[in-house]
Amino acid sequence: MAALVGSVILLVATTVSMVNKGAEQRAEQDARAVATVLLADQAIDSAVVRAMAIVEVATAQTDLEAVTRSFGDTAEACITAASVDRCTGPDLGASNIFGGAVAASVESGGPAVAVDDATDSLLVVSHGEVTTALILPADSLLGALASSAVERNEAAIDVAVSSDIIEVNGDNPIRVGPSSVDGRLIVTDTLALPGDGGSVRVTTSIADDVGLGGDDLALYLLLLGFGTVLMALAGWTFLLDRRSLKRQATTDDLTGLPNRREFERQTEEALLAAERFKTGVCVMLIDLNGF
Repeated sequence: MAALVGSVILLVATTVSMVNKGAEQRAEQDARAVATVLLADQAIDSAVVRAMAIVEVATAQTDLEAVTRSFGDTAEACITAASVDRCTGPDLGASNIFGGAVAASVESGGPAVAVDDATDSLLVVSHGEVTTALILPADSLLGALASSAVERNEAAIDVAVSSDIIEVNGDNPIRVGPSSVDGRLIVTDTLALPGDGGSVRVTTSIADDVGLGGDDLALYLLLLGFGTVLMALAGWTFLLDRRSLKRQATTDDLTGLPNRREFERQTEEALLAAERFKTGVCVMLIDLNGF
């Protein structure tokens, strides 16, 4: 009985330990996914703030390459003044959202941010004596430093901008997840852009590979196997002992025949069966004196 109880305790303890180990791995993976999306959030916030600061201090003499340098090769800028009209690429003043961004800049007295849904880009504009416009594709908002950190976390990042205005609690993003989809652990944050300029959706995903492996798996399998074998041996021994005790209680040691107590039990059963099924019972008594 002690061995049987001990084997059950071993199996239960091992199973609970495996479940706890899986829960720890899940918590660690969730934390890694959330940390990755937070890193992306900070990088995007920093890029937007930096872009607003750059266009606000730009002058007619500012080098346009200096305006776009920190945002990668896909960023474009334009500076327009009374005697200056320069662009690194296409004329951003022809954008269908340029007028609204300029109006927002005039109203706020500082730089304004608008979303161009058609090109999945942010347009940052500062209007004054000099009008400076900077357009940033969504994939340039993350930056090289944050992208390398995301790669080290073995994660994938998707950044998309939208003109939809959202309401958030302070600086906290609207978060969905972590949730497991098609073998990936996904977390999505939605950030509000300054001045009701729209929103940015950041989606990060990492491989959902929670599970035991290597030495941990081998150890748990060993414990489970040992506990199963121990329980089987204990159970078999317990059954043999029960059979032995039953045989000793019902059998005559000398002849191997049922003893008096067992004979009376069997006789009582036979009489009850005969009464129930309306049959007879035959008892033969043999005198063994002098045997």
